[in-house]
Amino acid sequence: MRIHIQNDPADPLFEITETTWREAVARAPDIGTGHTVSIGSSDAAFAAAIGEAEALITVTGEVAARFPCAAPRLKMIFVTSAGLDRLAPFGWLAPGVALLNNRGTHGEKAGEYAIMAVLMLANHMPDLAADQQAQRWHKRYGSVLAGRRLTVVG
Repeated sequence: MRIHIQNDPADPLFEITETTWREAVARAPDIGTGHTVSIGSSDAAFAAAIGEAEALITVTGEVAARFPCAAPRLKMIFVTSAGLDRLAPFGWLAPGVALLNNRGTHGEKAGEYAIMAVLMLANHMPDLAADQQAQRWHKRYGSVLAGRRLTVVG
């Protein structure tokens, strides 16, 4: 399969490089090997690759900015984020092209974040940080959360 990876030039934090691609293939050699892969982050790299690409791996912003476009061999667009709502409505998507997202990618991280946030609130961390910035010292009472109830809405 001919795969093109289009990175967002404005967001190098999540850049996919040849090294990260090779590391991913090493973790799943049964599905990762045998592909022709190009990687780019410029308009020129996208233009050079999209005409032959069967699969595109990118972020929602790149899809929103570049589609619809001529991509005669394209069969799949894989968006590395969980959400696709930024791309709706999907009238720009050519028939026969599958649009995939990274659903569930933030599940464990979201759970850990929720635990951290509850612990920080129970121990007055926002107030302590504000007091530190203002060079103040106020005693605060933080309680243990074991045995207490928590209601999550949303």
